[in-house]
Amino acid sequence: MALMKFREPNQVKWQGVRPAHNGTQVLDRASATNGTTTIYTVPAGNVFYLCYVSLGYYAMAAGTVQIVIRDSTAALRAMLYSDLLTGGFDGIGKASNFWPPVELDALWTVKISSSAPGLSVHGTVFGWVE
Repeated sequence: MALMKFREPNQVKWQGVRPAHNGTQVLDRASATNGTTTIYTVPAGNVFYLCYVSLGYYAMAAGTVQIVIRDSTAALRAMLYSDLLTGGFDGIGKASNFWPPVELDALWTVKISSSAPGLSVHGTVFGWVE
């Protein structure tokens, strides 16, 4: 993994806020019903620093919802959230912040999935790419 370019040698002496990053911010979302959808794919030659992820779902049917990280070979690298639902309820959400951020290499993806026609899932990611 690449080193974040905003690191400073005198981190102990910081006063106030931490310095900003040198990348491009990413705020992306996607939805899925009875399938899998990619929220974000890291561009070739870059590293994505994932700071925040959220997952919301509406369960009118029983099933499973997930938000996962897959590497460039589509192998599962991390399951950020997974839940088995019984259905019959409306709206629930989960969110996580990461500091330090989770580093995703080029061509890695963040995906959401729903396993039933009556189960809608919505995911959001926030971070930056360098």
